[in-house]
Amino acid sequence: MTRSPSAVLLNAGFSNGGCDENAGECVSTIVGDHIRAFLHMPLDFGSVSSRDHILIQDNEAYPMDPLWLTEELSPWGSDVHVAVDREIPGAGIVKMSGTFLTKVFEGSHRDASQWVGVMDRYVEEKGYEVDKLYFYYATCPRCAKKLGRNRVVLFAKVK
Repeated sequence: MTRSPSAVLLNAGFSNGGCDENAGECVSTIVGDHIRAFLHMPLDFGSVSSRDHILIQDNEAYPMDPLWLTEELSPWGSDVHVAVDREIPGAGIVKMSGTFLTKVFEGSHRDASQWVGVMDRYVEEKGYEVDKLYFYYATCPRCAKKLGRNRVVLFAKVK
């Protein structure tokens, strides 16, 4: 099932970054990490997210509105990007900037390839091209099962 009312266009900076008004863009500070997968099914998401959570919490670097995005790289792994509100010594810090379109989807993770197709068409209809695609999982699989629904927000970095 595709839900469309929550589509927005936003400039990155999410809630944690600084905006350089002279450059015309916002930049977010992101902790970058990697998740191993088998045919897109995460194998170590729990341990990676726990490790990142401890690192961010110990450095008191969570922004007001935390954001965890995954970037599906291949059937064998994904990169995870966690917004932080400051640099963390020793962490894999990257900067993320750009303009994003978002769209909310609901259904099984098996529908993800369909969601990507819907998102690609949606971005084209808005006059943009997808540069990168990120997934925000609003609920963990266990919670989704308990609630009876699974919502995922796709973030399309557009050009």
